[in-house]
Amino acid sequence: VENGSVEFNVETLAPTYRLTIGIPGRSNALAIATRLGLEVALVDRARGMMAREDAQVEDLLAGIHREREASAAELQRVEDLRADAEKYRDRLAAELHEFERNRDAEWQSARDQIDSELREVRGQLRRLRDEFRSVSVTRQWMEEAEQRLQAAQAQAKDVQRPQPPKAAEVVAAPAPSEQAPRPVQVGDTVLVRSVGLEGEVLSIDEEENTAEVQVGGFRMQADLAELRRPTRSERTSTV
Repeated sequence: VENGSVEFNVETLAPTYRLTIGIPGRSNALAIATRLGLEVALVDRARGMMAREDAQVEDLLAGIHREREASAAELQRVEDLRADAEKYRDRLAAELHEFERNRDAEWQSARDQIDSELREVRGQLRRLRDEFRSVSVTRQWMEEAEQRLQAAQAQAKDVQRPQPPKAAEVVAAPAPSEQAPRPVQVGDTVLVRSVGLEGEVLSIDEEENTAEVQVGGFRMQADLAELRRPTRSERTSTV
């Protein structure tokens, strides 16, 4: 069997219905009498008539109840602090989750941007490599053309200059093969003197006096004065 009591609020003169186990209840008669307006002298006289042991027990119980109430208040304060700590922890967890989510999004965005820039750089490198190859081929072709031109010029120096025609030959009508050649036309096979190579005339610009010539796998612009149709012997030697 264990002692128990129900707490009583002297201020409101009503029980709190809070059950206390292990501590006996104390008498609230004198406190209630004072609260109801009984003369203080009578209350003090009644308190003086109580046995000494009873007064000590009442004081002891009152002290125990005060300590218990203080402990309950401290416990409530600790519970409030714990609840606040849990709220703070939950808020920190939410902020950490949001930070990690934003960090992952920014990291993914930066990675996508880097991948895009890398793809663009690789594309530029491929284009530069293709252009470099094209330039290398053109340069090689021009070097070969220059070598052919130099060889043709060297051969021209070895050819003897023709003798001036005799008077009879000047009076006589020129042979058909020696008559003035007709102008170069689109589709003609011509010899480009500047490079010493043959090509086909693709188009002619009368205003600029230039023509576009297909020489092998390469197209070039040349002055009409640099073009002439090769002779039959030149065509035979070329074949």
